[in-house]
Formats: sequence, C-alpha cells, structure tokens
Amino acid sequence: MKKLKKIRITILLLLFLNIFLVNELLNTSKVLKEMENTLENSAVYISQLQKLTSIGRLTDEHIHSDIKIFIQNKEINLNIKELEAPEYGTIDFWKTNKVSKFVHLHEGVKNIGVIHVHAKGIKLGMFLTTINAVMNDTCLKLPQTISNNTYCDDEKNTLKVYVNGKQINNPQYHEFKDLDQILISYGNQTNQELKTQLSIVGNISCISSENCVKE
Repeated sequence: MKKLKKIRITILLLLFLNIFLVNELLNTSKVLKEMENTLENSAVYISQLQKLTSIGRLTDEHIHSDIKIFIQNKEINLNIKELEAPEYGTIDFWKTNKVSKFVHLHEGVKNIGVIHVHAKGIKLGMFLTTINAVMNDTCLKLPQTISNNTYCDDEKNTLKVYVNGKQINNPQYHEFKDLDQILISYGNQTNQELKTQLSIVGNISCISSENCVKE
C-alpha cells in the first residue's frame, strides 16, 4: 500500500514537473519570438534609416580629414575634452555622451584638428551637429562650450569654406573623403590671410590613415 502511494506521488511530481517544463518552454519560445521580432524590426529600422540619410553601416569605413576654423583670423580650437571621444569608448559612453560614434574627434597630438569618420555618407554638417555647431552657406554657430556666438555674412564679413584648397558652396552637404583638408573661415579676410590659413590646415590626418607621403 505504501509502495503504491509512493508511486502515485512520484507520478504526480512527474506530471507537475512536466507541466512546469512545458510552461517554461512556452515562455522561452515567446521570449525568443519577441527577440526575433526585435532583431527584424531593428534591421528594418537601420535599412530605412540608411535610405533616408544615405549613411552606411558603422565601421563600414574609417577615414580621416583635417579641419581648421578661423574667426576674424583667430584659430578656434576644437580639441577640448567635451568635444572629444575616447579611443575605445564603452557602450555606456556612446549611449550617454553627446559625441557620435560615427564621426568624432580624438585627443592627442596626432589628432589635433583631425576628424575620424567611421561610416560612408557622413557630411560636414553632420559632424558639426554632433559637436553642437551649425553651419550653412552664410552662417556658422560654434559649439556652446567654445562660444555662444553665431557668425553670419554682413557688409564687412563673410563665411568661406574650402576643401583641398578650393572654395565650395553648400558646405554642410560636403561628404568626407580620406585626407580632406577643410578650412572654415569667417571675417574680412585678405587673400594673404586666407592663404596663410589654408597652409595651417595641414595634413596630420595622414598619420591616422597611415597614408603620409614620404619625401
């Protein structure tokens, strides 16, 4: 009789265990399905975002460009801590910090005025947005950490943007290319002052791109 009772208890325990396992499998299946839907939605989101912005996937490209900004013939230093990204940022850093993983500045002597670009389709205006600056054909607003001023064309002063020595229009839409030398200059510049500013832009970016021309 006792043996029969033990068998019944064992059967009941097995039934309960079976129900528990089935329930866990159903829950696991539901979680996996939700994860699958999330991944699919993320893939669609990324694909649609790429179509809208023409920006490639992160790390599809790694190029570098030199940039200098002059206001009234005075060079503006962009390499300040608030505008720089670490060489290897953590996930938490990229989630909470304002700088972009797609395009950013780094600290260090070899990175002074060097923009690091990690995806295709990144434009100059996008970079400026990531450091809280704005630019169009006639106006430049610097990051608040540098200045609260906005510099626009007037009777005496003009905004000029040069890429590789040539003045361009609609500079905010310029797409970065490796070793671009970019000058943003505002003021009543003489030709000689512009020539000097262009020479200061330099080509430090070739160090990061490992593409320096040996003389």
